[in-house]
Amino acid sequence: MCLLVIPFLHPEGGVLIDSGGYLGLARLLVSAGNYVHPSGQDLIWPPGYPLLVAAASLWQEPSPFAVAALQLLLTGGLALVLVWIGSRLGGQRAGLAAGWLYAISPNAAFWSMTVMSETAFAAMLVFGVVAFVRWLDSPRLARALAIGLMLGSASLIRPAGSLLLILWALMVFLADRRTHGGWLAAGSAVLVLAGGMVILVPWMMRNKIVRGEWVFSSVASKTFYGYNVASVLAEARGIPRNEAVLEIGATGDEWGDSLRVLTAYPGIFLSQQWEGVLRTAIGVESGVWARQLGLSREYQGSFGVLSALRAGRPGEAFEKVREQLSSPATAPHALLFLLGAGYTLALYGILGAALLHAGHWPPSARRVAVLALITVAYIVLVPGAAGQARFRVSVEPLLALGAAFYWARAGDSSTEASVVAAGTTG
Repeated sequence: MCLLVIPFLHPEGGVLIDSGGYLGLARLLVSAGNYVHPSGQDLIWPPGYPLLVAAASLWQEPSPFAVAALQLLLTGGLALVLVWIGSRLGGQRAGLAAGWLYAISPNAAFWSMTVMSETAFAAMLVFGVVAFVRWLDSPRLARALAIGLMLGSASLIRPAGSLLLILWALMVFLADRRTHGGWLAAGSAVLVLAGGMVILVPWMMRNKIVRGEWVFSSVASKTFYGYNVASVLAEARGIPRNEAVLEIGATGDEWGDSLRVLTAYPGIFLSQQWEGVLRTAIGVESGVWARQLGLSREYQGSFGVLSALRAGRPGEAFEKVREQLSSPATAPHALLFLLGAGYTLALYGILGAALLHAGHWPPSARRVAVLALITVAYIVLVPGAAGQARFRVSVEPLLALGAAFYWARAGDSSTEASVVAAGTTG
C-alpha cells in the first residue's frame, strides 16, 4: 500500500486510452443512473468494471486515485487468498510461496495502479479457484454453482471470461467422473454452466431489449476484425490501421473480407499472432510504468528491447539496455524494466521446475494446476495479435500458484494442509 504515493502524485499516469472509456461509463452511471452510452460502448463492455470504478469513487466523479487504492488493496488481498489455496493443496510452504510470488510481482503492482479491468478480473478468477478447491473438498452441487457464479461475475468485468465457463465446466466433469460417476459429474458441470448463465443471460436480454442484439458483448468480433485482420491488411499494404478497418466489411461481408485477407497474407497473420502472444506472455510494459511514475513523454515509450529480441537481435537489445542504464535520467526506469523482465523469467523458470515435480503433488493440487494452466493458455493465446502486456495481469496469480507447487510434496503436505484447514475452519 506504500505504492499509493505513485497514483497520489500522478493520478493521470494510470489513465490510458481504454481507461477513458471506463471512466466515461462510470460517470454515466453516477450522473444519469443508466448504462446507455451514445457511442454504443455499453454493448462492448459489460457494466462490471465501470460499477467498480463508480463504487471505488463513492459514487462521485470517478477518481483514478481511489480506483488505484482499491486495486492495490485487492492485489494484497489476493496474495493472502493464494496463501490459503496453496496451503490447502500443497502444505504451508507452498501456500507461503504462492503468496510471496504474487506479492512481489512488479507487473501486478504497477498495473493495479491503472484504471483497467485486469486486476478485478484476476480477483474473480482467484475466487473461482477458491470455489473449485471447496468443491474438490466436498463436491456439493451448491459449490459447483458457486464456480459458475464467479466466472459469470468475471465475465461482467471482462467478456473473455464467458468462454472459460465451458472450459471450467469440462474440468469439473473430468475431476468428478471417476469419483461419483458420469451422471453426477455431468450434473456438477451443468450447474457450473447454470451459475454463469444466471449472470450472462440477463445481460444478453438487456442488450436485446436496449440495443436490439442478442449478444453478451461485441468486443470479440470488433477486436478480431478491427485489430487482428485490419493489422494484417495495414502491414501488407503499408497503410494506417484505421484505413484498413474501413476496408474490412466494406462489401457488407466482414467475415468474407477477413477470410480473403487472411488467405492472401498468411505469413503476416501468423507473425503478428506470435508477437501478440509474446507481448501477453512477457507482461512487461515500460511505457505505461514510466507514465505512472510521471516521467516526461520522451521516456514513456518502449525501450525497444523486447522488439529487438523478438527480431532475433540480442546484441541490439543488450546495447539498448546498456544505454538506458548509463544515463541518470533513464537508469531508474531501466532498472524497473529489468526487474519486471527478471521476475517474469524467474516465475516461468520456477513454474517449469514445478511441473517437472508434478508427480510429487497431491491429487487436488494437480487438478487445480491443470485448471490454472488451461486458463492461462486461454487468456494468453486467444487475443493473438491483439495481445497486450496487461492481459497477463489476469493470470499472474494463477502462474504464482502453479509455480508455488514446486514446494508441494505428496508425502508431507497432507498434515500441513489439515492444520491450515482446521485453523481456517476454527
